[in-house]
Amino acid sequence: MKKILCFAIVLLSLNAIAQEKKSKKLIANEHHKTELHNESAEVLAKTETKKLTKQLELTTNQQSEVYTVFLNHFEEELKLKKKIKEMTSSKNETNKEDIKKSVREVRYGLQDKLNTQLKKILTPEQYKSFEETNLKNRKIKQKNERKKY
Repeated sequence: MKKILCFAIVLLSLNAIAQEKKSKKLIANEHHKTELHNESAEVLAKTETKKLTKQLELTTNQQSEVYTVFLNHFEEELKLKKKIKEMTSSKNETNKEDIKKSVREVRYGLQDKLNTQLKKILTPEQYKSFEETNLKNRKIKQKNERKKY
């Protein structure tokens, strides 16, 4: 009887610990998301450059060029976000659909521009690794988006 009681207590405590870890992870993830949305272009460029440096083992020359490319990219992205906020303040629903379509096209253009600039800076092996990582990240992001609904 004592063994059963001890076993039940162990199971309950493990369950409580597992739930606590999960909630801490969710809180940390939400904090990270809001943190990124409030950052400046310089901070975002530094963060992305550090990630790529670690992932692709960039040279110092490549690091400075990649930083400049990301800085320009994030400045354009932030300008686009401001423009979107101004445009979506209208109450017209058909106008919002047109805005979404044009924003999507602009974002694809910005991403293409970023990729072509990075392709010029990185070696073919580095760029291939960069693309593979981006593809994995996009798939994970899409999978997580589907889970929300």
